[in-house]
Order: sequence, then C-alpha cells, then structure tokens
Amino acid sequence: MKAELAVRMGKDELEQQHFDQSIGSFDFVLFCTPAHVTSKLTKQLFPKASEIATSVRHEPIWVIIASFAGRVPVPYEAATVSHPTDSFPITWVCRESSRASGASHPELLSSNGLRTFGEQYNAVASDVWVLHATSEWSNRFSRTKPRDVAATITGIWLTAMKIGHIKPTSLTSYLWEQGKSSVAKRRPRSYNDWQSLSRGAYSPHCLWDPVLGIGVAGDWMVENSVEGAWTSGRSLATLVLQGSGLLLKSSFLYDA
Repeated sequence: MKAELAVRMGKDELEQQHFDQSIGSFDFVLFCTPAHVTSKLTKQLFPKASEIATSVRHEPIWVIIASFAGRVPVPYEAATVSHPTDSFPITWVCRESSRASGASHPELLSSNGLRTFGEQYNAVASDVWVLHATSEWSNRFSRTKPRDVAATITGIWLTAMKIGHIKPTSLTSYLWEQGKSSVAKRRPRSYNDWQSLSRGAYSPHCLWDPVLGIGVAGDWMVENSVEGAWTSGRSLATLVLQGSGLLLKSSFLYDA
C-alpha cells in the first residue's frame, strides 16, 4: 500500500502512483498501518499525525509459545501484569483457545497486579499458552538461544502459579523486534488539547480530523497486540460514524 497509493485530497480520490489510475472517490481516508508507514502516508495530508507516528520508538520483546498435554490449572484465560519485576519479567499471558474464542467481559484481579479477561473454558486435549517477556528482560537476553528463553520464562510463570511440577510438551520462542511501542511525541489528552491541533473530535486511542476527513488508527497507539489494534480501530470507526450522524454518542464509544 505504501508504495502504490497516493492520496489527492483536492479530488478526494485515491490513486495508484505507478499507474495513475483512480481507485475511486471517498468521503474519508482512514490509515490503519504501522507507525513508520503512517508517518510517510500522512506527511503532507495530516502533518500532526505524521509527527506523532514518526516519534514512535520500538523495543523488542521475547514471545514464548508453550504447549501442554492437558489444561493448565490457572484461574484466568489471559492476564496482563501491571507491575512486572526482575523475578517475574512477564507482561502478558494468554490461553490461545480463549483468545480464538473471543474473550469478553473483562474482570479485574487485584492480587499480583494481574488484569484478567474472559470466561472459563472446558478442558481441551492440548493447552497452548503465549507469554510475553518485558522489554527490559528481552533486551538483556536478546542474544540468548530461543529454547533457553522459552524454558526460563515458562518456568518462571509456572513456578509463580505454584504449578512448577507441570511440564510443557513443546516450547518455542522468537524475538519480536517491534513488540513494544512508545510514542515520544506528546499526544493530545483532552478535547481542548486536540482542538489546538485540529477542529473536531478526539480519542486517546486514535487520531481523527473530520474537516480533512482523515483518520489514523493502529495498535501502536494503544499497545502492541490484537486487542490494542481492535481498540484503536473501533475508536476511530466510532468517531467517523458519530461525525457522519450515523451513530449517536452512547456506550458504544469504547473510549468514553
């Protein structure tokens, strides 16, 4: 997309640069692309969005996939760790069967800084878990062999859950180079703040200028995960629909 499309707002058309062929006319143009792509696509059209996207910095994180012969007996389907430590350098754990089923109804678990999601599922023959290490730990052990990383992080998690006797049937891991994103450039955090940049709606999870008809969404605006991408995209879609009069302000707005 970044190499083939150009946006000409004067004509409200998307055109293919290499073929000079119009794709069509649109009321809005929404960019749901990685930060480095967004910074280039919006440089002339939406300079503030480009500036924010350009400021994004990435750090690697180790991602571990652990398989077990039977269901792992923990009281959650997925959890984020609010305050990881050197002895527990894990930020995210998730049962894949739960994630694929579309967990809903978030629940808050105050102990251990775990924010858990989802409902309980029936036992399955094979239980697969995904774990994310902290960026600090990942940087420190970026040159460690993947199998050693997988064994270490999985062992830490199982021990903390007091089920260290359970052994995975298989382990794999990889270093996700852009696993953690941080926006160095200050983003608007209030409606008044946003008005100084643009005339229109605001969401902390996306960028939207209804006058230009241009919006930006991406996991890098929330957190690097499917959930982060969903939150950002839904926020942008909500603002577009509300601005078009197709959706009244209600609890549907995820950011409210």
